Amino acid sequence: MNKCKGVTKRTTKTTQTVTKVVGGKTVTTVETTTVVITRGEDGSESRSTSVETSVSEEAKGACPIVKAPVCASKPKPMPKCVPSGSGAKPAPAVKAPAKIVGTELARQVFDEQNLARTNPKEYAKKVVKVLSYFKGNVIHFPGNPVGLMTNEGPSAYKEAIAFLNKQTALPALKWSPGLAQAAAEHCSDIGPGGIVGHGGTDGSSPHERMERHGRVNSTSGENISFGSGTAESVVMGLIVDDGVHPRGHRANIYSTGFGVCGVGTASHASYRVSCTLDYADAFDSA
Repeated sequence: MNKCKGVTKRTTKTTQTVTKVVGGKTVTTVETTTVVITRGEDGSESRSTSVETSVSEEAKGACPIVKAPVCASKPKPMPKCVPSGSGAKPAPAVKAPAKIVGTELARQVFDEQNLARTNPKEYAKKVVKVLSYFKGNVIHFPGNPVGLMTNEGPSAYKEAIAFLNKQTALPALKWSPGLAQAAAEHCSDIGPGGIVGHGGTDGSSPHERMERHGRVNSTSGENISFGSGTAESVVMGLIVDDGVHPRGHRANIYSTGFGVCGVGTASHASYRVSCTLDYADAFDSA
């Protein structure tokens, strides 16, 4: 039985505000980053990062644009106890370009997410099953000798179950080819360097990348999962949102303001695979 003793936890939060004039409009971006670092007695670490970004444009006759929270799980594999959502052992660095991990996984994640949206009470049963695998704060899945170290332990899963049992069923999201392309390109962009986050290597934001492939009506959002190789582990991890407060990933999945979604996946130098989910209220593909 794997045990994790002497675990310490540290939380940091930083807020950055940038205002600039673009095309005669004043654009203000506020980005708040919360990082939860859990360190085991053997020196290994697990991380969970939440990034909330709001962007507003002010100009005569212009309507304000407000983005939904964008969040990224940032698990870091540990030698014996792997953080929730990692699902794989560390891998050597992947040389550029990143390998696209098939559209099959992307569509599976999309379908799994719609299952959770349209029937949250039924999806809660999946989370209940995971509770039986907990030993302390570590999940021991049957047949897997490597445990998954969580930040909050069973409490986060119990909280998610309570949420799902109260959540009203929502319409299924519609697949957007343009958003899927933006999501896949971001995964491919950050994969070779093992980058974790929503910023592109060219400094682009999620909203900017989406609009390279079409036009967002008014609202957009983005979730990213690192290290989860199955649709269920991706979606359940984002819904539970272990170590992330507020539950920004979950808020995106159950937002009534989103009507379309696109999903992309690619190999990742640090966590083997990344999965990006891009959302919008409506989207006109280019």
